[in-house]
Amino acid sequence: MKNNLTFQFIITVFISTWFIWAFAVLSSLGIIDFFIPTALMVIFGTFMPSIIGLFFLIRYDKIKLKEILKNTFLLKGDTKYLTLVFILMPVIFSLTYIITTIFFGTTYDLPWLSRPFELPILFLYILVLGGPLGEEIGWRGFLLPRLLKNRSAFQASLLLGTLWAMWHIPLFLIEGTVQSSISFLIYFMYTVILTFFITFLYLKTDKRTSTALYMHTSANMAIGVFYVIDQSIGIIFVGIFMLGFLAFLLLKNKETFFFNQK
Repeated sequence: MKNNLTFQFIITVFISTWFIWAFAVLSSLGIIDFFIPTALMVIFGTFMPSIIGLFFLIRYDKIKLKEILKNTFLLKGDTKYLTLVFILMPVIFSLTYIITTIFFGTTYDLPWLSRPFELPILFLYILVLGGPLGEEIGWRGFLLPRLLKNRSAFQASLLLGTLWAMWHIPLFLIEGTVQSSISFLIYFMYTVILTFFITFLYLKTDKRTSTALYMHTSANMAIGVFYVIDQSIGIIFVGIFMLGFLAFLLLKNKETFFFNQK
């Protein structure tokens, strides 16, 4: 039954989201003139994983809405891991910016750095409308615990990361999205590695959806503030840092990643 629910969730999320995003794709390509702005259709589609995840958690797992909300927004766990939730991706992107600027003479257009007092507003905007809140009740609140029932954290992360990346495919066809400006292969690798980071910290912070919610937000914000992925050298260094940290995690936390987390 649990495996059946897992499959039902995945299929329902993909079909519902892609159905909505199909209109955004057709509108962006100029095939239809839809009355709803493309950006709103993108945001609406982004909320499908959490909407469907919320329904499945309440309907099938019999979890009360109050408990779901506490799990989604309230952090819990070791301070050092909670700190990583917020700083890991910003550190990776800021280091990439510093190194490529100083040693390679790369120039970037980073308007947010000149408006630091607006960053808390940006964080809240990304959290609510930039993907995390619309996705994480589904991906990490409902799906990840099920994947971890009969898989190692490594296997669950690889599978979830692949699904998560593939779910974004229509966005590569919509003008103005982050995905439309980069290759799918690069995005796929980034998303899978980020999934490993989130899974690790999720397991180290009481298995709370809030860990994923805030790390997803900090990662998206890091991309926006230190937008280095429009330069090849920036992409290379982000990749080096992410792969390096992933290798470190896998070597130092074999028990966490390679044994079932029941």
